[in-house]
Amino acid sequence: MKNRILSIFCFIIIVSIFSGCSTDPNEKANELYVEASQIMQSVKAEARSYSEVLESYNDAREKVERISSQYASSNVAVSLISGQTRISGLTLSEFKELEGVLKPLAEAEKNPLSCALFVAKTIKNESLRASALAEIAGKSAEAEQKENVAQLLSQELKAAKAIGNKFYKAKALAEIAGKYAEAGQKEKATQLLSQTLETAKTIEHESSKARALAEIAGKYAEAGQKERATQLLSQALEEVKAIKHAYYKAWTLAEIAGKYAEVGQKEKAAQLLSQALGAAKTIKDSDYKAKTLVKIAGKYAEVGQFTQAPEMAKTIEDAYYKAGALAEIAGKYAEAGQKERAAQLLSQALEAAKTTEDSDGKARALVKIACKYAEAGQQPNENAITNLRDIVQTIKPISITLRFR
Repeated sequence: MKNRILSIFCFIIIVSIFSGCSTDPNEKANELYVEASQIMQSVKAEARSYSEVLESYNDAREKVERISSQYASSNVAVSLISGQTRISGLTLSEFKELEGVLKPLAEAEKNPLSCALFVAKTIKNESLRASALAEIAGKSAEAEQKENVAQLLSQELKAAKAIGNKFYKAKALAEIAGKYAEAGQKEKATQLLSQTLETAKTIEHESSKARALAEIAGKYAEAGQKERATQLLSQALEEVKAIKHAYYKAWTLAEIAGKYAEVGQKEKAAQLLSQALGAAKTIKDSDYKAKTLVKIAGKYAEVGQFTQAPEMAKTIEDAYYKAGALAEIAGKYAEAGQKERAAQLLSQALEAAKTTEDSDGKARALVKIACKYAEAGQQPNENAITNLRDIVQTIKPISITLRFR
């Protein structure tokens, strides 16, 4: 009886083994291929997000990998390797390359700064790319760097002292002095500002000298010395009188206006901005004019004239500069605690950035907007995410066409 049972059991095992061996590899490979293709077709037709696309792609990829590993002798496997058979229009190598593109896109969709980093790397101009990457790094690291303030300031101070151009040297030193004041080292900040002032006084160009004085004045104000700050701002305005070029005059007046706002003299700031706007309207070069209007619009927001600032930004014709102006104003709204309004303006900035024709300009605009989202502590709404996605697709196209819903 036992022998009979054992014989039956062995027979079942043998039948199972031979049945498995007799299964046609082409049949199973074809099933997997059809399933993978259907997944990709479905994704292309009605994707909701890059994260969803990546998830579906991983499902399809798992099926394609099974064809290669378990059914390597099948006709489909051989045809995929040769390139004769495609997966939803993609060769096997193109299909595999999708993972490297979809992963950063899925991450970028969740985080504006990740999105900024993704597109910043595509900027062709080396100096502009470096500037964009530095801005992103600054926003990403702001919170983390607080522990190493002393060491970082020492390094920055050493580098600033080596700058040859007097204006940029004064500007860098003033910025570092401000950081010392923020860190509670007000005596060190005041000493450094005194040294910086001596450098600023030797600047020959009227606009550069006035802007350097205004920058130093702002840092004195931050260190609690508002009277000294006001004296330096008066000196800066004296320098402005000698400026003849409309672009430099408008830009410098806008900078000084911002510093008057910082010391609490907002009425004076508004008067100077009105003068700056008058000068800006006489600028003949459209590029310089747009840059200056961006600056003035941002300053109007800085002095608390929130109604006028966005309206002024909307008058800027160039899409890149309009996007920059709206982003700058949004940052000021966020600083004033109006984060919902900031998010609305950033959404408008994305609309403008979307129409920028130059890919580098589009990428730089997106970097600026993403950094302002980070400053405001806001996430893009659904419409803004759609615009982000559209911008990314035009800057860095992928090998499949996706229709998001």
